[in-house]
Amino acid sequence: MTVQLYYSGCSGGTGGNEVFNHDPHYESVIGAEDCRISEIIVHQGNVIDSIAVSYVDSNDNPLGTFKIGGNGGYMSVLQLKKESYITALYGAYDNVVGWIQINTGNTGMSFGLTWNTEFVYHAPAGFLIIGFWGAEGDYIDRLGVIMRKIPEEQLPQKIFPSKMLTQFGGR
Repeated sequence: MTVQLYYSGCSGGTGGNEVFNHDPHYESVIGAEDCRISEIIVHQGNVIDSIAVSYVDSNDNPLGTFKIGGNGGYMSVLQLKKESYITALYGAYDNVVGWIQINTGNTGMSFGLTWNTEFVYHAPAGFLIIGFWGAEGDYIDRLGVIMRKIPEEQLPQKIFPSKMLTQFGGR
């Protein structure tokens, strides 16, 4: 079963070739109900050269790695725990994307150098960022996000005070 995907963005320069904009193969992977991000690999220097996102299913079987951007820069890796997901993407650009910050519910990581024009994409309540799309050349020219609803098993569990008090001798 596939889930509904929502595209937001793109922010950045005007060059590059568009990638992952409603690509059927990419959407079949990230639209799978049990798909999650296991790691994000960013190649960077003075700009963001590329972002590669690796996906796994609920049993940690690899579903694929999808890359946007060129081949330069040095590598940094952000590993996501099973219960983690991307909640926001911050960035800055001039003619290409020069800086990004990826936030999860409990951590975040910055890549590249700050540039002139800033952008931000926040996943609304009940949603997560499952991937990226945009335009590429030797670098990432433009970057946007793809969102979907948070699967039930990843939603934070609510604690009801009456149940909590009962466990500790309350009424």
